[in-house]
Amino acid sequence: HREFIQDPVLKQRVTSLIGQEAIHSKLHNEYNDALKDVEYPVDLYRFLGENFFKYVFLKFPQPLKLSMMAGIEHFTAVLAEYMMKHEKNFYYSDDAKSRA
Repeated sequence: HREFIQDPVLKQRVTSLIGQEAIHSKLHNEYNDALKDVEYPVDLYRFLGENFFKYVFLKFPQPLKLSMMAGIEHFTAVLAEYMMKHEKNFYYSDDAKSRA
């Protein structure tokens, strides 16, 4: 909805966010490929996630959608922080799945 924004500063911020999200998406795809290489059921999880979001965005009221997205963003931020603080458990493990 960037075309509806009139404020040039806000429009630039939205443009930057779109670029950031494109990079984010690319990194997710690379990470998913690494998980597939060690036999994680990535396709199943993506299928479940995509269908969950389709249902939520068709059936739920806007305030609940926003709350759910905020909750998911918070969860992923907490998970990322945990992984960074405990990187030896993930990157230096003998288990290939943990390293992925």
